[in-house]
Amino acid sequence: MSATGFWPQAVEDYLVYRRRLGVDLKIEGQRLRRFARFAEQAGRGDRLTLALAEAWARDTPRANPLTWARRIEVLRGFARFLRRQDPAAEVPPPGLFGPAHRRLTPHVFTGEELAGLLEAARLLPPKDGLRPATCRAVLGLLASGRRQACQCQAGSLRLPRHP
Repeated sequence: MSATGFWPQAVEDYLVYRRRLGVDLKIEGQRLRRFARFAEQAGRGDRLTLALAEAWARDTPRANPLTWARRIEVLRGFARFLRRQDPAAEVPPPGLFGPAHRRLTPHVFTGEELAGLLEAARLLPPKDGLRPATCRAVLGLLASGRRQACQCQAGSLRLPRHP
């Protein structure tokens, strides 16, 4: 392939390859197409280098390492794909900008917040319907630490029949 149009075509080839394997690539596909436009505009030829990957990762309004790491993570699979055709293609190392995902600290509701949630659930429509009662019951069970109750399935419940 020539340098003109190389990146968009390489990205499309990769996306076709992955989709044939049954992978749905909506967000990843969008990001890789953005990379292709960036690489074409940068005019850096048709070889993926670490410098090109880093430049694209940092070329975002969100200047933080988590965003950069997520962008690099998207490029890693594509880089491995390119390396099959071009052994000189550089695959960005994992953790180049730190972890690509973070685990947020869970929020522990105060008694006051829980009371507010239960009251809001009570006010859900339809008034005197099953929905408000169900939401209050589930929230109450979760608050009491009975998370396994939320794993029930409709077939596992035995409700009495009322004539």
